[in-house]
Amino acid sequence: MSTTEVAVYVQGRYAKPAYKVESYNTRAWPGLELVCHALRHAGIEVDYCSAATVGRYKVVLVSITSGCDWHPFIRERLRWKNCGTVIAGGAGLLNVRPFLRWVDVFCLGRAENYVVPLVKAALAGEKHEHPSVVYADEFDIDKTYLIDAGQALYPHPVELANGKTWQEAASGCQRKCLFCAYTWHRRHIGGLQNQAGAGDVLWQGAAEKTIFELDLSDPDSWGLRHLRIVGLDGFSERLRRMVGKPITREMLRAFLGGLGRSSQKPCHVKLYNIAGYPTETEDDWLEFLADLRSADSELAASDKQWGIELHSTPFRPMPATPCACWPMRYANHRDRIAKVLKQGRPHKGHVFFQGNKIWAAESHGTESLPTVVLDALVLRGTEEDSEIIARLASSSKLRNASTRHRLAILERHVDIDRLFGACTWDDLPTRYLRSYTPTEKLKNLDALARERAGRPWPEGQSCRT
Repeated sequence: MSTTEVAVYVQGRYAKPAYKVESYNTRAWPGLELVCHALRHAGIEVDYCSAATVGRYKVVLVSITSGCDWHPFIRERLRWKNCGTVIAGGAGLLNVRPFLRWVDVFCLGRAENYVVPLVKAALAGEKHEHPSVVYADEFDIDKTYLIDAGQALYPHPVELANGKTWQEAASGCQRKCLFCAYTWHRRHIGGLQNQAGAGDVLWQGAAEKTIFELDLSDPDSWGLRHLRIVGLDGFSERLRRMVGKPITREMLRAFLGGLGRSSQKPCHVKLYNIAGYPTETEDDWLEFLADLRSADSELAASDKQWGIELHSTPFRPMPATPCACWPMRYANHRDRIAKVLKQGRPHKGHVFFQGNKIWAAESHGTESLPTVVLDALVLRGTEEDSEIIARLASSSKLRNASTRHRLAILERHVDIDRLFGACTWDDLPTRYLRSYTPTEKLKNLDALARERAGRPWPEGQSCRT
């Protein structure tokens, strides 16, 4: 029998299965494997375990890469018969309060610099005090806990779960988009934003960029053979300026027109967007359609067309960002975006535009309202929500229901107005969190965004449409 006392917990199922054959090794896990490398480098062996073997280990490491992973983890956690000290971390850990009963220790932000003494202490039945470590049995809402934003890049090459080797080249982002947890929870160290991930190792060479990074006068310099994701993050110029992403209408048109004018073979590009900001209306949506039509009208008609997949993520107020207190839009954006942008035209399916050299469609990946409600429980839930989270996580009725029935179930059990409504900085459920940016600066940026909105700001109740 193995004498290893520490193991990474591998879930039987994750919230977003993105692979034909789902297993731990089909994913890369750069952050988690970096932590494992730090432990092994210090002489601590790390194994892997499942729900069937979790009881064999004194310390169990759980990686929450996205907030939506909490729900399938809790479903499995409820079936554990016994376990050692459970330590959770990851980019999806942005609120500990609803999960205090299922995790012993929470690691906020980057953990490679303190995980070794933390695990050693756990193995010895002791505690390791650190500003980014939260012990469930000592949590205090009036205490400040620090999201470790990192001071330097990890110096060692790391073998990822998929067998490839990764060397961290950059962390954080040079842009300060107000909505983005990544930029406010990680110091910008190293190269540009699109170099910050694990590059080819993670995404098989598919590049992600923002329009800022492109030479709009030279489309052939964009690397269109590999460019698959372009960040926009707002239907209109007004909304983009509001959240600190000043992509003008002229820049957007230059990008769209540049696709058609390039010498590259037309292909498919995903435009990453955010829908449901406070003050957003359908007029903002129609501005995007007008810019698309304008750019395409200047292109010669062709049978070989560029495809634009508009992937709109519903806005979430991420903790410890300038947007943390903003209300969420209680609306189901899935399918509605295409319906509005079609403007009554008889396009098939999710396609809402067919022009001279560009066609555009709403992504099939637009998240439904029930998904957003579950995320709201993660981001703004409190200790009082733990029981309902457990019930929802273990409910096969909820998992197998239609969108309409899932929403009906959630509305019966979840306080929608509390989770989706506007907060103040004094009553914010995650007011105990702080990153490298002082809270006062976040408040000032919040106030500036409300001024930039140029429209009355919704207060109190959730934005229901």
